Amino acid sequence: MDIFLRFKSKKHAEAYSLGLDLQLQKKCVMLLVEGLIFIVATIISYSLYPSAGSLSSTLLTLARCIAQILALIGMFLMRRHLQRVQRYAFVINLVLDLVLGFIPFAFYPAVGTLSVDMFSKLGVYTWAWSACSIEISMNYLLSNWWMKFAMMVIQITYFMVFVGLRDPYAVPIILMAVQAILFYLILTYFNERYERWGFFEKRKVYDNYEAIMNIFDDISQGIMIVDKGNQIFYSNRAVHLLFNDTQNQERSTLTNMFSQLQVESMFPNLDDLISAPNENEGINVKCLLIHYFSNKFELVK
Repeated sequence: MDIFLRFKSKKHAEAYSLGLDLQLQKKCVMLLVEGLIFIVATIISYSLYPSAGSLSSTLLTLARCIAQILALIGMFLMRRHLQRVQRYAFVINLVLDLVLGFIPFAFYPAVGTLSVDMFSKLGVYTWAWSACSIEISMNYLLSNWWMKFAMMVIQITYFMVFVGLRDPYAVPIILMAVQAILFYLILTYFNERYERWGFFEKRKVYDNYEAIMNIFDDISQGIMIVDKGNQIFYSNRAVHLLFNDTQNQERSTLTNMFSQLQVESMFPNLDDLISAPNENEGINVKCLLIHYFSNKFELVK
């Protein structure tokens, strides 16, 4: 993994992305919930104060609603035609990130959602804090970590242009904004880096497991891994061939698997082992083991 958090292995990169289908499903659910909350809050706000805000702010609110609806429709259509669009996953995620980034983008003071002149200083402060929280929350919908950086930098740069032109005390505001953006960028980057690093370590364990399983499949002897409840965790190819299971369908328990067996002969003879003296501990163990399987699975001699 390099400084841009790119995996060196294409297989690891594809595994980390979890597939386009899962990404679209997650975004659909999250955007649907967010859209419902936004629409309900907008209806209540305009019902109580129908004259609040300018025509431009009303059009902006309408544009946000349309963007959410179009994004949901687009995600739904892509999920239905997933096989066709799989190769364009990067472009699709980029377009979706741009649309989703527009929804929470604050265009104040060029365009306002409401006229903040009617608010007190505390009201303006609370409004701004809430808008920032919405912006941060919407970042969960973005697929590319660098798009989170880009949208945050674009938003704060947009604000700083107006602050520099209009506010007589621009320097402390700009310093506060730079501090906030640096905190966000640095912490987001390292959080993403360590998440990917943790995935990479788990993936290495999985790859080692897959290598061992492949080795087991090449062994001619049957190998099974069973838990304490006799549930089959793994069985190699030789076991499937032994039970004529060409479809590699796992048996749920040892009982189901061994219920297919019918023993025609057994060596050494079970009766001889039971009557044998207890001088040889190895024979004892074999006797008990065979006797256990005889009772457990009703083997027929």
